[in-house]
Amino acid sequence: MGIESFEWFAVFGILLEIVGFLFMLVYWREPHTGDVNSWKSRQRWGRNEIQYQERIKDDFPWYYDPVTAERFQKN
Repeated sequence: MGIESFEWFAVFGILLEIVGFLFMLVYWREPHTGDVNSWKSRQRWGRNEIQYQERIKDDFPWYYDPVTAERFQKN
């Protein structure tokens, strides 16, 4: 006749998944730069993308600099 209580839990769980997925699409920001205020100050591909590129240069200098690339290949 009516919908059972466990079916209401299933419907509620599916709706919660959909809302969580939409929340992730809106608020998920890649890459994470470690900026605490990023969720309110960042625009999707703004100045923090430049900071991320600079951090990648520090972590992987051989990717950007051919001189250090030769040095890394020698080791």
